[in-house]
Amino acid sequence: MRRLSLKSWGLMSLGCLGVIGIGINYRYQTVKNFEGKEPFRLAVVETGETPGRVALVSYYPQEKQVEILDVGGERWVETAKDYGRYRWGVLDQLDASEKLDGGLVTATLMKNYGLLVRDRVRLTGKVQTRSSAWVRRVFWQYSWQGKGWIAKLDAWRILLKVLDLREPEVMTVDLDKLPVWQTADALEPIWVFDPSKFDREVSLRRFRLPQEVTVMVENGSGRDGLGEAVTRILDREGFLVIRTGTLMETEVVAVNTQVRLVKDQETDLSQKLLAQIVGGEMIQLTEEGSLAQVEIRLGPDFTQF
Repeated sequence: MRRLSLKSWGLMSLGCLGVIGIGINYRYQTVKNFEGKEPFRLAVVETGETPGRVALVSYYPQEKQVEILDVGGERWVETAKDYGRYRWGVLDQLDASEKLDGGLVTATLMKNYGLLVRDRVRLTGKVQTRSSAWVRRVFWQYSWQGKGWIAKLDAWRILLKVLDLREPEVMTVDLDKLPVWQTADALEPIWVFDPSKFDREVSLRRFRLPQEVTVMVENGSGRDGLGEAVTRILDREGFLVIRTGTLMETEVVAVNTQVRLVKDQETDLSQKLLAQIVGGEMIQLTEEGSLAQVEIRLGPDFTQF
């Protein structure tokens, strides 16, 4: 029996690795979270100070720019998931104590900013000036901290894009210096983040989907204002919300969170964004006559924020 040479073994090994690489790349292209067109946002928690500092980093791939919303850590915010009012800087500690794996931090940012936030990344050590180098550090850390191999590959894709990021392409908004706060009744007056003032004072970019997607939102969660909160995020992520309503009390208990899609009227990108914003069950509708391409029903089981 003829024995293979070392060179032949090497060529065979390279061929196998190539096939595996093609398979991984194909699978990644079909299941990736980041399509490369839409904004990619991370909650950043810096633990080098007490209390910690919180920022939101948004990468805009089409403009090749980065926007940083810096909120600091001393002032207060109404948290998501009904945890009450806390300082921004202790959100991550509360998150850890409740074993939410970043979910409370990202959900609180989504609720208050009205933006889709993908995940949280932690930075240790001395707090650094917001700069292109700081942005690269954020995505470098996320390439290690991201949940699962898909998130890590998404992080590497963005990291390669921001390697040559220049300072004029990084815009920082210091929310501490803007009138986006209200005083709250307490034993000692405290400053609490006000989403309505934020919407008036801060001009955020609205993403444009490749094609128009119309949406109706029905709130059957039993929580006042939830439909409007979800609509706020959908609008900024490029969806056209044509109606926001509330289900009758008799319908609320029976409703689970659903995203109902009119057949052949949605795109892969819009489906992924809807899944990340709303969660719940995806249902393909076959009947015609719907006023919108997407019908969203928010049920008592809605847990995004």
